[in-house]
Formats: sequence, structure tokens, C-alpha cells
Amino acid sequence: MPMNEQFDVQKELDAVIDHYDEGRGERFLRRYGRLLGRAVAFMTLAIAAAGLIFFILDKHVTDARNAPPPKKPVSVQIVPSR
Repeated sequence: MPMNEQFDVQKELDAVIDHYDEGRGERFLRRYGRLLGRAVAFMTLAIAAAGLIFFILDKHVTDARNAPPPKKPVSVQIVPSR
């Protein structure tokens, strides 16, 4: 090996023992099943949280629209600063 070439461990190992793949031989669902399960659970919780927020806000807005008007107008007294 000439001195000007840099030693590449990955290249040398590939030449001796073939390319190493950690997930070789595993099926797709076994390999990514946990990740897919977590993603589905996260999406389900996110949709449920968004729905809950929507319904709470909708209820409060509906209650505010259906509320009777105040009996007496609210008066505000502005006090000038010194």
C-alpha cells in the first residue's frame, strides 16, 4: 500500500469479511415494528388531543354566544395620571 493513500478500516473489513449489515436477515416488521407502533400511538394521541381542544373551545364559544346580555352596562372610569 503506498504511503499517500489513507488507511480505510471499513474498506479493509469489507474486503476480508464482506459488508457487515446489522439488520441483515431480520424481517421488516420485526425491524421497524417498535418504531411503527410508537408512531401510530403518537399520532393517535395527537389527534385525540386536538379533538379534545377543539370540543372544549367550541363548547366555551357556544356558551358565550348563548349567554344572556348583561342587565346593566359596565361603566369604566378612566383616572388621569398625575
